[in-house]
Amino acid sequence: MRKDGCFNNKTDIKIFILFLLDGINCPVDYTTLNNIIIESGYVGSFDFAESFSELTELGHVIEEKNENESYYMISDSGRAVAYELRGSILESIREKSSMIAAKLISLRKNDIKTRVTVNEGEDKRIHLDAVMSDYAGELFRFSLRLSSMSEAMRIKEKFTTSPDEVYRAFMSMATGQIDYYIK
Repeated sequence: MRKDGCFNNKTDIKIFILFLLDGINCPVDYTTLNNIIIESGYVGSFDFAESFSELTELGHVIEEKNENESYYMISDSGRAVAYELRGSILESIREKSSMIAAKLISLRKNDIKTRVTVNEGEDKRIHLDAVMSDYAGELFRFSLRLSSMSEAMRIKEKFTTSPDEVYRAFMSMATGQIDYYIK
């Protein structure tokens, strides 16, 4: 591991991926796994893709197809490797990554629903109200005043199709964990 906290070789990256898959312990789509890895901040997108592909080729990760979507799980051999080498990952990294994984998997599993309304106000500005909820109630709400209907429709589409991404981006900015959005 480098001084900046990022993994510096493929072996470390592969162990990290296997550790996360072992902890998730359910089929997960590539996008969700990629989001977990990237949000953790320890592995870049290219390094993840390359290492993940190699893990799949080695049989440590199993691909399952469900209709048009592929899902991935750790194999028994991958689980053995993760268990044997998990100590090579710092405890703080294991904890942070496990929390990120739990949050993202929870968003996917909890029957997330969205509602977005767009109206033109008396001031001729576009007003957008968005709500994300799950089985227990409201999770996230925001309102925006926008200058164009096309901008409102883009936001509505993004929030409706990927509410977890919007939620994660907001939480990252609100907690100061991703400051590159603000620059």
